[in-house]
Amino acid sequence: RGSIFLSLALMLGLSMGTPAAAQERVIIALAGGTDTVEKLAAEELATHLHALYPSTKFEVGAPAAESPVIYLGTAQDLPTRFAAQLNGKLVNPESFVITANARHEVREAVIAGASPRATLFAVDALLEKLGFGFYLSYNTAPAPSNSPFSFTGWEMSDTPIVGERVIFDWHNFLSGCSTWNLQDWQNWVTQASRMRF
Repeated sequence: RGSIFLSLALMLGLSMGTPAAAQERVIIALAGGTDTVEKLAAEELATHLHALYPSTKFEVGAPAAESPVIYLGTAQDLPTRFAAQLNGKLVNPESFVITANARHEVREAVIAGASPRATLFAVDALLEKLGFGFYLSYNTAPAPSNSPFSFTGWEMSDTPIVGERVIFDWHNFLSGCSTWNLQDWQNWVTQASRMRF
């Protein structure tokens, strides 16, 4: 009788399977927390990083103990401990800096812009470096990674050569913007922004 109960318990345990490994969580912390453009940047980052690292959960919120953190915002809103890394690099309104600290005990990165729009441009530039492509008509994405999430390659900065960068929406009969509706315009503006125009 004891062996029957043991067999049943073993079968029940096998049918339930082994518990799944805990999903790593990465927090995207908005430094300012209120600007619409920075919120958009955080949401874009979370969505695209999850597509690249499907086994990792990316969420916008307050930093949490033992979770990697991505601080995102304008330089003046970021924690003061990052001031030395950003000093002198944000020289015009659309310049940005991305830097990471991948030490095991402190896993954090900073995406800093001189302005909210620069912060959004920084996110798009980082996503391009990670393999995403943004074009007026479509986007491309790299294959999902089986590797754990990493800040490797997250060191970059940029300053636009010119302040005004223009992209022209060609008016060309039915295939041009003369016939667009609101959704077409919104998509075009979003894609142009992702291309840093």
